[in-house]
Amino acid sequence: TAALRARLSRPRLGVLLFLVVAVSAWSEVVHAQPNPAEVQNLNQQLSDPEQAGAEIPRVRQLLAVATDSAYVGLLRQMLLKGLVASGASSKQIADAADTTLPYVALTTRTPAVFYGSLARLLASRQEELPRALGYARAGVRSLPDDDSRTPGMRGFAYGSVGVVHFEAGRLDSGPTWLMASLPVSPVSQE
Repeated sequence: TAALRARLSRPRLGVLLFLVVAVSAWSEVVHAQPNPAEVQNLNQQLSDPEQAGAEIPRVRQLLAVATDSAYVGLLRQMLLKGLVASGASSKQIADAADTTLPYVALTTRTPAVFYGSLARLLASRQEELPRALGYARAGVRSLPDDDSRTPGMRGFAYGSVGVVHFEAGRLDSGPTWLMASLPVSPVSQE
């Protein structure tokens, strides 16, 4: 009976050890998530070209433990902002953008701005132009049927496609897109 009790206590010890480790790991995850003020501060630091590079590892660390999809989307956008501010390569920015895309619809009413801004950034660098064109076209596809709630959005999206075409040396199609943006751009109607 003593040997039987010893055998039965070992699994209990194993289960107890597992629970201690699990609770400890959960505690680390909970404490790794910053409060709203820390998120706001981190977001400001990621906007500063001098601080962004140092804060990118912190965002990646937070992403590694984040479970809430809205929070993950916010962190992905913050990572993208930090990469742009820090002067990361266009490939790094585009790769981060690709991981952000599934969350854009969750965190913004106007994904066309996200797509168009990203497309224009890559085009201005003359890098990742095929991806830039894909983002610009996605911006056009994301436009709502009713423009009344987003005046100027169609003009921005069309203009983004035109800018990418110009930067890619497609002088035949660039002006077409830019001309199409004029009638639906609030600036051209003043």
